[in-house]
Amino acid sequence: MANDPALFGVGAPKVWSIPPGENFLKALAVELARAVDLPNTPDALADATIYVPNRRSARELSAALFLAANETPILSPDIRAMGDLESDEAPPVAEFSVTDLPPALAPATRLGTLASLVQAYYRESSGMDVPPSSALAAANELARLLDQAHLSPEADWSGLPDLAKDADLAQHWANSARFLEIITDAWPEWLKEQGVTDPLRRRLLAAEATAQAWLAHPPEAPVIIAGSTGATPAGRVLMNAALQLPMGLIVLPGLDLASSEDQRLAIRSEIGHPQNTLLNTLDALGVAPDDVPEWPGIEVGPKRHARRRMIMEALAPADATADWRDTLDQLAEASAIALMLRETLEEKGRTAALITPDAGLARRVSALLKRWNTSVPPSAGIPVGRTAAGSFVGLCAKWAVDPGDPVLIVAVLTHELAAPVDDLADFELHFLRGPRRWKSLQELVESIRTRDMIEPYPQFGPDDQIR
Repeated sequence: MANDPALFGVGAPKVWSIPPGENFLKALAVELARAVDLPNTPDALADATIYVPNRRSARELSAALFLAANETPILSPDIRAMGDLESDEAPPVAEFSVTDLPPALAPATRLGTLASLVQAYYRESSGMDVPPSSALAAANELARLLDQAHLSPEADWSGLPDLAKDADLAQHWANSARFLEIITDAWPEWLKEQGVTDPLRRRLLAAEATAQAWLAHPPEAPVIIAGSTGATPAGRVLMNAALQLPMGLIVLPGLDLASSEDQRLAIRSEIGHPQNTLLNTLDALGVAPDDVPEWPGIEVGPKRHARRRMIMEALAPADATADWRDTLDQLAEASAIALMLRETLEEKGRTAALITPDAGLARRVSALLKRWNTSVPPSAGIPVGRTAAGSFVGLCAKWAVDPGDPVLIVAVLTHELAAPVDDLADFELHFLRGPRRWKSLQELVESIRTRDMIEPYPQFGPDDQIR
């Protein structure tokens, strides 16, 4: 197979992005066909494996490759459905051949079994039978909770029994914790007795087995994961493995390549933002957003680029939209400088340099130059305010201006450089939330002393001080 070194050569990027507004599958197919000369070598991708989000995407990609090959007969690659978060597709079945896993439970059987466990719970706890409709409704919510837990590998049920007791919550919270024992205790036991697994759990196990098989015997043909946001643990397992393959590629959908570090920091805290999952996926893969290039072969005119930037700015987090006018001026300034620097490349022997005290401007110009495959990294390094020490000093300085500010108190105490504070969550929950009735730190201490809730918290006694 003759491959374009721009895609599969040594040192070539492993992670790419096709910008929003593009026909993703068409752009993917056109460049793959060009990279392997598909019109003249119809079997160039015959051994390749391409993962797409769902079966509909698989069918459309197959058709797009045929069109990209000038409608000549080709040997199609193995196109598999990833079954991503936004899809209702079943888990991929091709990977199950490399695993020795119990069969996945059918959705209807799963819901019916959970409904039976709900009815059994109420019979044992109250001696009452719940209507089938109520049992099914509760079972449906339990199924959704199970799916969310499978999509969050860090989920830990072990502390659930003591949650209500430790947090001093109302009795109905304790009842809820006992009810959830259906999925923490009864459900795993039933699955073990029946010799079956949850669908999402089985998908993750299959992905892990596939990744191990890839790393043990790396495929010589391309392995491409395209269109997935990496929202599921199974998807990220396959992505991590693909990065270690000699011809592995990841093509992300619509990553904002022009966003600043401040914007990305705000996006990471906005779970509902469309870029949040993509940035979290890059963090999990150990890939910096600035190291992700745009997929080759995409031509974007000035009007289209401006429209794309306008959409991205409109989707920016609320905290990042207060300086829109300044942002527009800065973007125009950076674009003009980048164009002037780019012109120097057109004449042999010419050199140019940008000298500016504005490190942000230098970073924006550097990002714009990457559109022409020109790498000019700023030499200023990381601003002090963006380092851990610098941000901590900045927070402490703001806190010194208003020591009683509850937001700044929590921000300083939870900073990575701050010493650990016992029961900080309880302090924030019981004493800092709600309307602020104090002006200074000393007034906050006095309000804590006079609260009726002082008894459960002896560490805030009359002689204590907050330091």
